[in-house]
Amino acid sequence: MAFGGNALVPEGDDGSHDRQLDRAWSMAAAAGELARRGHRLVVSHGNGPQVGNLAVQQNATQAVAAQPLFSLVAMTQAHIGHLVALPLARVLAPLGTPVVVVVTHVLVDPDDPEFSNPTKPIGPFLSADEADRQRREQGWTMARTPSGSYRRVVPSPAPGNILELDSIRSLVSANTVVIAVGGGGVPVVEGPHGCLVGIDAVIDKDLAAASLATSLGADTLALVTAVPTVALDFGTPRESPIVEMNTTTALEHLRAGQFPPGSMGPKVTAATTFLKNGGSLAVITAPEHLMAAIEGEHGTRIVPD
Repeated sequence: MAFGGNALVPEGDDGSHDRQLDRAWSMAAAAGELARRGHRLVVSHGNGPQVGNLAVQQNATQAVAAQPLFSLVAMTQAHIGHLVALPLARVLAPLGTPVVVVVTHVLVDPDDPEFSNPTKPIGPFLSADEADRQRREQGWTMARTPSGSYRRVVPSPAPGNILELDSIRSLVSANTVVIAVGGGGVPVVEGPHGCLVGIDAVIDKDLAAASLATSLGADTLALVTAVPTVALDFGTPRESPIVEMNTTTALEHLRAGQFPPGSMGPKVTAATTFLKNGGSLAVITAPEHLMAAIEGEHGTRIVPD
């Protein structure tokens, strides 16, 4: 189960701790329902708003040294993991199921084209004037969002090996609910003498979740988002929901531009990648419909050809 950082900090929200915690309870309720129905569960999450907000705070003062972006990813992994783990542990207490947060590192390719053409939106939604100021003062790359506002964009390389995979697998085998690859994982590359070092990027959480699901041999990948279904011609008078599609149809729609890179595109890409690598089912829906989507009664189901 993977949900976005926007699920905790939607557009226009100030990202306060209490509001994020309230929304974390909704994620915990959806996850808890899966566990109560007998599913073994691994949870992943995004961190786009949180890591971007933290970067803004980092640059708000020169009294303390700002930390690199990959360190902020690690900070938000622990922070969001904590936000979700506490309510989830409460929900799962009757089952006696423990919850563990694993700060996860993911290997990426330093030559990934994303490093020269960043596409991952992070941080607050800004006006055109504020975006221009951030561009001039911070040197950040800014991009317009579908809603007409602007956000900072950073490199989002494809995920490679998940370094803590064996530990995650052991925890799952011990009937533990694991929260892992948060924010897509801390991106690392091979440095001198075989050492691993962080690199400034934010890996897409849906692609990282698909990679983890494949590596664990999961049968279902649940991608939780703000809308109940995927739709064709989204936001137009011709908008129509998709109840079910196979991988070929999903990829055809993706190539036709139906699922933009900044919104539904990564989810559909993650779902089809997971299914091509042996997965049985991918669902995309809102948290309150998650169980119904898995049972074929709601949401969008993507199935193998």
